Amino acid sequence: VVQRILVVDWDIHHGNGIQDMFYSDPSVLYISLHRFDSDFFPHGSAGDCTKIGKGEGRGYNINVPWTNEGVSDGDYLYAFRKLILPVAREFKPDMIIVACGFDAAACDPIGECNVTPECYATMTAMLKSVCPKLVLSLEGGYNLEAIANSALGCAKALLNIKWKAGLVPEAASVQEYTTLPEAEINGFPVEHKVFAPTWLASPKWSPAEQVPECLKAKPSELGKDVVHRVIQE
Repeated sequence: VVQRILVVDWDIHHGNGIQDMFYSDPSVLYISLHRFDSDFFPHGSAGDCTKIGKGEGRGYNINVPWTNEGVSDGDYLYAFRKLILPVAREFKPDMIIVACGFDAAACDPIGECNVTPECYATMTAMLKSVCPKLVLSLEGGYNLEAIANSALGCAKALLNIKWKAGLVPEAASVQEYTTLPEAEINGFPVEHKVFAPTWLASPKWSPAEQVPECLKAKPSELGKDVVHRVIQE
């Protein structure tokens, strides 16, 4: 019987709908990592770190609001080490559901962040260590290569396929907004902008006995500041 569910939402947009559904429910712990700068969708205060739940659900809603674009592996893994994993282990979920958007991936033109496929795989493995009953539900993403490569990394982690059993997903190609089907994105007219990748993938997975490269990444000062503010709340 599933009595406690952890929902980890790493889509770059705040999951305000999920938050609303479980805001007073202590059986569901909702944790969202998302952009929270003024012009980023969804607008409003729902994604702030001060929104921690109400009534019996107070303390069971955690927002990690990145206040700018450009967050990367080091920031996400810092949040996992310092906040998400300790809280998740204390909560002891019977099941984990990941709202698995890949729009924080490197080369995504909307998220404008730099999370690598290896980092997505590592976060998946970290959550699996908390509870083996783990579901990844695909959400956002606006660069098809980035989505495919990140999903491949997560699938390998779910299947316990070691790094040396295949190739590292390649860095996504640069794409223009005009390659996307939407005429508008987040309510703004499409612009002809190009986002170059800021990282280069290794040609092969690291051997299983080596530490994944993303675990060596350092958090930015912005990332550390956000995580510490969330912990204080």
